[in-house]
Amino acid sequence: MIDEAEFHEQLDELLKAALAMLIWGGKVRVISTHDGDDNPFNTLIGDIRAGRQGGSVQRITFKEAVTEGLFHRVCLRTGREWSAAAEAEWMASVYKFYGTGASEELDCIPANGGGAWLSRALIESRMSADTPVLRLTCPEGYELKSDETRWSETQGWLDTHLKPLLDALPRGARSFLGRDFGRSGGLSPVTAKESGTSGAIRAGAA
Repeated sequence: MIDEAEFHEQLDELLKAALAMLIWGGKVRVISTHDGDDNPFNTLIGDIRAGRQGGSVQRITFKEAVTEGLFHRVCLRTGREWSAAAEAEWMASVYKFYGTGASEELDCIPANGGGAWLSRALIESRMSADTPVLRLTCPEGYELKSDETRWSETQGWLDTHLKPLLDALPRGARSFLGRDFGRSGGLSPVTAKESGTSGAIRAGAA
């Protein structure tokens, strides 16, 4: 059992050594609070959820632990009498002494350590293997073709691959569209999302 794994200086190397226990039928448990979102512990969580790494992720928040009887155990240990009011007061006091660190320490929400507006942890928590991904890659020299030819070829691809997905969207749902344009020849990701489901398109930049 590796506790507070995020604060280990060489977590990757430690895991490689510990995972040898699996060969002998053992179990390896990695337990930690978060320390930001861009670190080996959170990378491990993302890899397991994406299927790149074996294992399972158990996420237990402070509120869930209280619902399961944590404060009852505290009362048993300290000799206090349990009541709903006492439990609510105790929970408030715990959140108060954690202060700004409460979301990370108690609610299992990694702090945004890298300065990105959308953290990797947040993005991966919203990802789904069921999201359709379409890719249109334009051939070399495509930018030299006439506007009419490029429009016709691209529209044909959209009608064949994208239009059926758009037609399947619920008419009464609010939809959203996001774009990251590849200005220097990279990919231009376009992500569409509507109520309850999501779709994604990746198109080669002309």
